[in-house]
Amino acid sequence: SLSVAVYDTLNDEYLPIPSTATMVDSLNGMGSYLQVPGFLESGRIYLRFLAVDRTTLADSLHRDVTVTILDVPQAPVIDTVMPISVVEGDSVGIQVTFDDLDSPPPSFFADSLPQNANIINQGDPLSRLFSFKPMYFQAGNYTVYFRAIDNTGRADTMVVPIEVVEAGPQAPILQVPLPSNIVLRLTDSVSARVFAYDPDDEPVTLRLEGDPIPPNVEFTDSTGGVGGFFYKPDELHVGFTYNLDFIASDGALEDTVEVVIDVVSYVCGDANADDAVNVSDAVYIINYIFTSGPAPQPLAAADTNGSGTVNVSDAVYLINFIFTSGPAPICE
Repeated sequence: SLSVAVYDTLNDEYLPIPSTATMVDSLNGMGSYLQVPGFLESGRIYLRFLAVDRTTLADSLHRDVTVTILDVPQAPVIDTVMPISVVEGDSVGIQVTFDDLDSPPPSFFADSLPQNANIINQGDPLSRLFSFKPMYFQAGNYTVYFRAIDNTGRADTMVVPIEVVEAGPQAPILQVPLPSNIVLRLTDSVSARVFAYDPDDEPVTLRLEGDPIPPNVEFTDSTGGVGGFFYKPDELHVGFTYNLDFIASDGALEDTVEVVIDVVSYVCGDANADDAVNVSDAVYIINYIFTSGPAPQPLAAADTNGSGTVNVSDAVYLINFIFTSGPAPICE
C-alpha cells in the first residue's frame, strides 16, 4: 500500500499531512497526492512517501520530498453588504466587516457617501459602522463604495446600492422661544425671534393669528424661515387674555405654536417687580416694613393675604407659600 506523512527530521517522527492535502492509494501500486495550500501555509514541509507490504512501516520503502510553499500576498476582503433601503426621516446602521489574512489590518475608506451618511470607527480595526439618516428631500438612488486597502496597495471594493424611499410631504417645523403661557404687567414687554424650516426644503412663510391679536403687536416675516415678534401692553389691555397662533406654512402644510398672554396691572406676590414670586419678594416686603426700604410697585402686589394692608403677615404668608406649600397669594 502507498501512504504519505510529514516527516519531522528533528524528532524523527511522522506527523499527519496538512488538512489541505489528500493522499489516494489506487491499490494498484500507484497513488496520488494533492495539496491546495491555504494563505497561511507558506513555508517548507518535508513529505515522506511510503510503500509497504505489511500493516506497519517497518522495512518499508520511502522517498522524501521537500515542498516549499511560497508566500503570495493577498488582497483584503470585505464581507458582503446587502443593498440598503431606507425611508426618508428614518435611520439605518450597517456594520461593515473586513479582513486581511497576511498583513496588518487594512485601511478602510468609503467613497460617494450621500449627505447625512457617516462612517464611524468604534475601535475595532476590522470593522466600521455605516450610519445614514436621509432627510425628507433625499429620496432617490445612491451608490456607496466601501474600500479596504492593505500596506502593499492591494484592495477590495464593495459596491452597495442604496434606495431612499419617499416619505411623502412633510409639514414645516416651527420654533417659537416663548413660554406657552405668559403674564405681562404694564411695565413689561415680550419679544422673540421665531424660526422655521421645511423638511422637504420648500419655502416657508410665517404669520401670526389671534383671538384677538392685541393692539401694539409687531410681527414681521423676514423670509427665509425667520420672523420677529414684539408686544408691549398699555392700560387698555389690562385684564384681557390673548390667544396667539404663530404659524409656519409651506403652501400646503402648516405647523402652529400657541401662546397665551394675560395682561395684568401687577403680579400678586411679586413685590420687587422682577417677574418672579420667590423668597426675595418676602425679603423686599420685610425691608419695606422694618427698614424703610423702597415700596412695592404697586403696593397692592405685596398684599399677598388679601387683607387690604401690607404688613409682616404678608411676608409670612409668602414664605409659607414658597417653602411649605401654603396657599397662593390672593391680592385683591
